[in-house]
Amino acid sequence: MNTFNEYDYDAMPEQIADIYKAKHKYESEHATPFDCCVCHKQVKQFGNNALPIKQGKCCNRCNEMFVIPVRAMIIRTKSDIAEMNQTK
Repeated sequence: MNTFNEYDYDAMPEQIADIYKAKHKYESEHATPFDCCVCHKQVKQFGNNALPIKQGKCCNRCNEMFVIPVRAMIIRTKSDIAEMNQTK
């Protein structure tokens, strides 16, 4: 089982690294393992809503690499469309 705690804590400011370490420790102690609907790996995390990528729960890594960027792209696209409609 992978916990995806592959963050480079040394590259982070100390306070942020401490927050991530505490979060990962808490997850490893309290979360229930599940299969990520995006990468299909079993992880022991709380999970994240994978929409709009897939229906289901994804791991933290897939959330950061895929889900959040796609959501940002959707928001940006909607904003661009609204702006174009206002200039007509």
